[in-house]
Amino acid sequence: MGCSTFTAAPVIDRASPAPTQAIQLQQRYAVACERLYDAWLTPRTLGMWMFDPATVGGELLGLDIDPRVGGAMVLRIRRGERTHAQHAVFDRLERPHRIVMRWSEDAPPQASSAQVVLAFMAQAPQVCTLTVTQTVATPSDDRQARVHAGWQGYLDGLLALFAAPREAG
Repeated sequence: MGCSTFTAAPVIDRASPAPTQAIQLQQRYAVACERLYDAWLTPRTLGMWMFDPATVGGELLGLDIDPRVGGAMVLRIRRGERTHAQHAVFDRLERPHRIVMRWSEDAPPQASSAQVVLAFMAQAPQVCTLTVTQTVATPSDDRQARVHAGWQGYLDGLLALFAAPREAG
């Protein structure tokens, strides 16, 4: 069930002099919203799809997650010769509808400078629609393309996860 949409729109933040842009992707999944939500916060499941070499590329070296408001997530990744970390802090968790987190690469997110990622899940009959919105500071065409490609890889990883046969037990 792979129907993905993408939009990019300017965001006006009068408190910040730097221009920002909201990048948004949407994907439908043939799975209950509770299972899709949990795939973001369960370490074993998150590790299976977020850095699946077939969809995203790279190797997940380690994953720490504290899935509560104020909790953090750190993903240690190797892509080619480069090893880096992606960090998130959970600002809002509303199972199974919304996850709000600050996201950054190579350093823990700061309240004033972190990119913000919002994940919204809306239930429809037999389908859960996931909308991911990331606010990007200093948007350039290259940055916008990289952010879009990264999230599209993650969404494709989720598609692959839920298309796979379920484990017995």
